[in-house]
Amino acid sequence: AMLITAILTIRSRLPPRKVTKIFDFSPLREKAFLLVTLGETIIMLALYSPYFYVSWRGLSPLLLRRRCTIDVRHHTRRFKIVRSERVHKPFRRVTDDDLALAADALEHGISSNLALYSLSILNAASIFGRIIPNWLADTYGPLTILVPQCFISGVLIFLFLPMCKTAGGLVAFTILFGFSSGACASRIPSLRNADSRLTSNSLTDVSMMPPLVASLTKDMRTLGHRTSTLFLVVSVAALTGTPITGAIISRSDGSYVAAMCVAGSLTLVGSCFNAAAWWVVSREKGTRWV
Repeated sequence: AMLITAILTIRSRLPPRKVTKIFDFSPLREKAFLLVTLGETIIMLALYSPYFYVSWRGLSPLLLRRRCTIDVRHHTRRFKIVRSERVHKPFRRVTDDDLALAADALEHGISSNLALYSLSILNAASIFGRIIPNWLADTYGPLTILVPQCFISGVLIFLFLPMCKTAGGLVAFTILFGFSSGACASRIPSLRNADSRLTSNSLTDVSMMPPLVASLTKDMRTLGHRTSTLFLVVSVAALTGTPITGAIISRSDGSYVAAMCVAGSLTLVGSCFNAAAWWVVSREKGTRWV
């Protein structure tokens, strides 16, 4: 609804060009563009899994605590499980690991409010992740900033389980992953490095766009077409990634271990493709700041 004003008032500065082909995958013949497309597609299969499940991960011990009768005894500053009752369908069978997780929640003070607000904290941290890396990319190059942020996101996904067991760990994870994933989700900086005719002010409002197409584009007249080509491929992964994660969690009887290991591995593999694209572009331009 907030876009209605923009839709009704914005006009194109140049007349629309005649469209010859709706679908044209010729940019994928370029090695760097193909590597970035593969990397982004693989990363998008996994990057948003923590966004969808960080609140449920924090709430799972609390929900479990309401579904079970758990007597705890404070002994040497640790909670010890004394007795539990199994729950009935449709809930899954409660295991000893579940009871230990519930005891950890009691001990470390994970509240339902904190679990519910964890997604808000993550998104708040991503604001800085969308702004600061784009500012640095004007100086050091978008791929140079992108690659380490993607690797950091992959490592943090592997730390999703151990960090989210405690209140402090849950907050730390949401802040760190929010910043790193925000950088991965906003990778079009100013185009001044791509075309001297454009200034940094010309793209201050497009930092939300995911693809890193600008620095790989020589003819800026084709930027929109190249962006849509990458979006067309990446959107399939973005749409199906989190349902696949949910299916893995369901098949694992509610365990997050396999799902987060798959998500972290995919993110690191996609980061390797982006690193390969950085290597190709740096050799073409003769500089490592690309």
